[in-house]
Amino acid sequence: MPQPARYMPVPGGNLRGEAAGLAELELYWRDRLAYPTGRFDPAWVRVAAAQDARIARGIPAGSYQKRNPGHPSPLGYSTFTALGPQPERMTGCSGCYNYTTTEGRVNAVAVDRITTVNGSIVAYSGAVGGGVWKTTNCCSDMTTWTV
Repeated sequence: MPQPARYMPVPGGNLRGEAAGLAELELYWRDRLAYPTGRFDPAWVRVAAAQDARIARGIPAGSYQKRNPGHPSPLGYSTFTALGPQPERMTGCSGCYNYTTTEGRVNAVAVDRITTVNGSIVAYSGAVGGGVWKTTNCCSDMTTWTV
């Protein structure tokens, strides 16, 4: 027999403990859904659901094209290949703290499929700290990135 969900009162259970758990659950969702204004309108969910229902779903037509063995990837398979942005030194700022070498984490990389000539490929990199970096001369040791 399946167990009842723990957010529902159970007959003969510890109602005081369960009620406290429900209050904590309610506070969690209130903070999560209504931050930072404290306001939540259920109509927003209905509008979002209607928008979501209009989004096309499916698998793209076509077939996967394997890489031609005569044209190997310019990137190494057994080692990490740094593509940029390069670490920077935070120096030369009058009165600023010197953080020495800085770097960040990248969450997303998008490569333009139209540009295929090495050294003139367009790519974008999304950083955790915010912002998008762009290169128009990917993917070589001379690649440069701009914000």
